[in-house]
Order: sequence, then C-alpha cells, then structure tokens
Amino acid sequence: MLKWLRRVPPAAQGDAEGFVMSEVTQRPADASLPQEETTPNGRQQHDEEAAPQTRTSHEDGRHASPDASRQVLAALTSAFVHLGIGSVLGFSGVTLPELTDPVSPDLVLNTSQAALFSSVINLGAAVGSTAAGAPQVWLGQRVMLLLTLPVSLAAWLLMAAAPKAWMVIAARALQGLTMGFLAGSSNNYVVELAHTKFRGLLMAMLDVSRQLGYLLVYATGSTSLNWRQVARVCGVVTHLLPLLGLLCLPNSPRWLAAQGRLGEARVALMFFRGRGYNCDQEMADIAQTREEGRCSPRSQMQEMKNPETLGRIVLLAFLLFISNFTGNFVVSAYVVPIFEAAEVVASPYAAAIIVGCVRVIGTLFYLSVVDRANRKFLLVSSTLVCAASMALLGSFFYDHENSDDVSHQRWLPLASVAAFTLAASTAFPVLSLFRSEILPTSVRATAVAFLYSVFFIGAFSASQSYPGATLVLGHHGTFWTYSAFALLVAVVGGLALPETRGQSLEQISGFVNQRMRTQANGGASSGNH
Repeated sequence: MLKWLRRVPPAAQGDAEGFVMSEVTQRPADASLPQEETTPNGRQQHDEEAAPQTRTSHEDGRHASPDASRQVLAALTSAFVHLGIGSVLGFSGVTLPELTDPVSPDLVLNTSQAALFSSVINLGAAVGSTAAGAPQVWLGQRVMLLLTLPVSLAAWLLMAAAPKAWMVIAARALQGLTMGFLAGSSNNYVVELAHTKFRGLLMAMLDVSRQLGYLLVYATGSTSLNWRQVARVCGVVTHLLPLLGLLCLPNSPRWLAAQGRLGEARVALMFFRGRGYNCDQEMADIAQTREEGRCSPRSQMQEMKNPETLGRIVLLAFLLFISNFTGNFVVSAYVVPIFEAAEVVASPYAAAIIVGCVRVIGTLFYLSVVDRANRKFLLVSSTLVCAASMALLGSFFYDHENSDDVSHQRWLPLASVAAFTLAASTAFPVLSLFRSEILPTSVRATAVAFLYSVFFIGAFSASQSYPGATLVLGHHGTFWTYSAFALLVAVVGGLALPETRGQSLEQISGFVNQRMRTQANGGASSGNH
C-alpha cells in the first residue's frame, strides 16, 4: 500500500512527460539520471550531471513566471487539513459550557476533567510531533498526510460516540496525536513545493483555513446542535476533501530529490510549475542540495548539533514556547467562559462567533501583506498590539473584580479580545513561517517536528494552567502576564530573527549561516581584544 501511495499520480506524470522527454533528447542518454561515482571526484561529477544545463526562457520558448494554479490547488488541499486543526483547537471553547452544565442529560465533566478536555490535545500533539519526524523523512509529507487523516477522522467519530468522560478525553488526546502528525507534514509539504514568488501567500492560506476552522466550530456550536453532533459535522467536513485531493497530487519535489529520485522530482516540479515554465535553474538548485536532504533521521539529529543550526533551533524553540503564554491558545480554548466571566454586553456565544469572524478577517489581512511587508516588521508590530490588548483586558477584569459598577466598560472585553485576535492572526502565522523558512533542508523534517513538540508542550502548559492562574492571580493578573510575554516575543523576535521575504529556501539557509558565522567571529575577535 505504501508503494502505491508513494507513486507519481498519472495526472502529474502525464503533464510533465513532454517536458522530460524533450530534455532527454537534448542531453546524452547517460546524463538523464545521474549515477553514483566511486572516483575521488565522484561527488562533483554527480552534482554536475544532476544539474541540468540552464537555458533562458526565451531560448526554449517557455515563460519566465511559473503557473500558480496547481500550487494553489496543493495549498488548498493542505488548507483543509488546517481547517480540521482549527476545529480541534476551537472545539472546547464553544462546547465546554454544555459539557460542564450540571443539569445536562448527557455526561458532565468536573473541573479537572474540563481542564484536561481543553489542554490534552496539546499534550497529544507534542507526542505526535516528536513521533512524526522520522516517518516524515522516510515516507514524505504527502504519504504521512494520507495515512494520518483517516485516524484523525476516527478520533472525531469516537469522541462523538463516547459514553464516558475518560473516553471523551482519550479521544481528544488521539485528536492531538494526529494533529501533531498533520501540522508539520502539511506545512512542510507546502513550503517545499511552493515557488519563492508564492511561498508566503500559499503558507498564509493554511493560516486562513485554520482560522476558518475556529469559525466553523464556533458557528456550529452556537446552533441547536449538541456537542456530539458538532463533533460529527466538523470531522466529516474537514477530512473527506483533503483525502481525495492528496491522492491526485505528487510528492514534494525537494523530498523526492532528497531520496535520490531526481526523475520523479523533475516530474513533480513541472507539475507544480506548469509546462510553460523553464524550471532548469530551480531543479539545479534543488539537485545541488539533495545530499543534505538525504540524511537519515539519525543523521539529521547529528546535524542539529551543528552550532549554527542549534542556535536557530534554540531561538525558535524559545519563541514558540513562550508565544503560548501570550494568551493565544487560552483565548481560543476558553473563549465562551472568558466572556461569561466578563459578563459582556452580547451573548457569550454571539461574541465567540464575532471573534471567529475577526480571526478570518485578520488572516485575510495577513494574506494580503505577507509578501509585501518585511516579516520582522509584521511580527513585532502585531505582537505589540497583542500585548496592548491583553493589558486592556486585564485592566477591565481588575476594575470588574475591585469595583461595583463597570457597566460603562462592558464593551471592552469583546473589543480587547477582537483586537488581540486580529493581531494574533498575523503574529503567529509569521512566527510559523520563520519556523519553516530559516531551517536548512538537512534538518527541516526532524527539527520542525521537534519544534512543533515544544510548541504544543507550551500550549498544553498554558491551557492547563489557565484555571489555576485565574484563582491565584485573578483574571487581571493572568492577562497582564500574557501581555508581558507578548512584549517579550516582540523584543526577542525583532532582535534575533533574520529577514526572509523574497528569498528561496536555499538562499535563506546560506544567508543565516553566513550571518551566524559573522556574529560568532565578531564575538571571538572581541574576546581576543
């Protein structure tokens, strides 16, 4: 079955067949697919053969710009995966009131069970992210998605049918486990198939879809459907289309090249770029870096110990972990309970739908600016808005807990959460984009899996600690703490992350290596003086 899943789909093969045959007729027969050499200069000969001769688009009649349609199709297919992820993350925020209602005729969760119901998905995702690294190297992102999506759908349906509280929590843990596999695989798939011109836009589509997942579950949960019916609807809607779409798409060209399957990599690249585009130079760049991507999971672990690479991983791990304590996960997991505690002017469920709509609007804004504005500017400015919003929300709860009359401020909680959500819809997608971009091909699969694990451990810690934090610090102290962490993300990210807009993955990797070597040499020179 794995062999069948890893095949090149007939549509992709047929589309690129004419191009591949034309290339073969213009080169010697033994240069169509490079062979391993055993001579002292074998590596150099292999690289020269793997890299096709570069010709201009005017010389061969092909267009200078790639066709975006099939890249968009692949991104939309992966976007449905993120629609499901958003539904998983937002599910507790709209169903907890029913699940904790003591007069409910269905099962009822106590306080500790309710906290686990919200947070255990992140613990499962941390385990899933760690476990996904090696299989993603062996099988590729597309096959990983095809194998994991049916399990994820089964988790939704098991939760909907669970008769006991522990079974509901176990199903949520399974949802988190599959989410860990799905998130990294879908992100890496899109970032590796996307052309430099479209990469930021296509990655932003995943974020838009994830926010639509929140809106989907908030809107569905606000209807007359009970929580079991909401689970069935979200599960079916978010899984069938990506399963069908992935069966019609090829594997990532970079992953295929990393496996030494250069012929299939060229077919896949032509499928995503279109027959009218000359992809010789891009294929040459991919072929030159194929030895990095061919590392086994164990070799990738060794490569992660390289000081330059390790520095990037530590920086990203720090930013991803503390980003969870800015309030992002807490707002999504406890959106209705937060509005109930604030006694907002609108219905808590109506306010949740408004927040869901703001999520989509914010991500659409991000979609429009991600390839037009510097990544660092977007990260810093949006996290500063997050910090200000959490500070305002904390101020409202301080007045609410220490004053008898806050009727003139009832609009502030919804406004603060909406402003936070609008800014977070840019801040955290940009941070995710940095995670995928600044890591070299030689460690990307394993390192991204590790970073997802760190991220979800932070999300679990933030979600699980929220009820206790409100008891110890009060709502005002909790949200002021989130504000401080958002400010920390802005400062560290602005000072330490490189700018990556408009650069290919190969260029980014080389630039970051050079920059970190320069900083290290500068530090060493200062030390010598």
